[in-house]
Amino acid sequence: MKNGSVYIGEVLNKETDTLQVHLMDGNDVQIFAPTIKRFLAAKNIKVFSDGRYNPTRGLFFQTGFGFNAESFGQEEEEARISSHLPFLFGWHVNSRWSAAGGFGFEFNEAEIAGFRVETQMTSLFLYGRYHLTERKRRPFLYARIGGAFTDGQLEENPEDNTQTRNTGGFQFQAGGGFQFSSRKNSRWILSLGYHLQKASGQQRFIDFAGGEVIADYDVWIRRMIFSVAVEFNRRPKGYRRR
Repeated sequence: MKNGSVYIGEVLNKETDTLQVHLMDGNDVQIFAPTIKRFLAAKNIKVFSDGRYNPTRGLFFQTGFGFNAESFGQEEEEARISSHLPFLFGWHVNSRWSAAGGFGFEFNEAEIAGFRVETQMTSLFLYGRYHLTERKRRPFLYARIGGAFTDGQLEENPEDNTQTRNTGGFQFQAGGGFQFSSRKNSRWILSLGYHLQKASGQQRFIDFAGGEVIADYDVWIRRMIFSVAVEFNRRPKGYRRR
């Protein structure tokens, strides 16, 4: 309602300016239609007494930001930074299962045999999520699988006089988190997952004696990634008299 109150029940008649609603407690009420702010179909949501709800069916879009603890917890010259920017487009199959396809942009730093490698990749992946409960704060498990790629061009870094060419490959991520209910069509999601990324390439740099060193590498980048995301769900704009 526009005054903030919430009614949960079955709409018996919505063809006039006054809705007849049979409430969950067994009582019947009549509601003047212009006082209604939003009218949501119960078949697509799990609603709670305070008006917050979780979607159980329908389309969703999710984006956020992920990083590893080492990005902030160490000195700059020792940090192994990882940052992830994903975008997911998916479907809530039911109150427990959700599936999506996604893409993202990822930056990683890794130390190999004493020298630092930086990778910038675009990832494509499939994503699945299972909610353990149907409460307002829903814990969940998730996994995603796919691959990452780069343009393969030689990148120069004038600061340390290095040249790097890298390629991506198979990637996998799995973990868990919490989704928070909301009165709006957006809700916050916090998660922590283990990220595995295949990376290979070549780096050229000048050693302490002034000679050129060429290093080929083929490694797995492993990170614990903490993510903060917001998910948007499709919902009716509000009550409309038919």
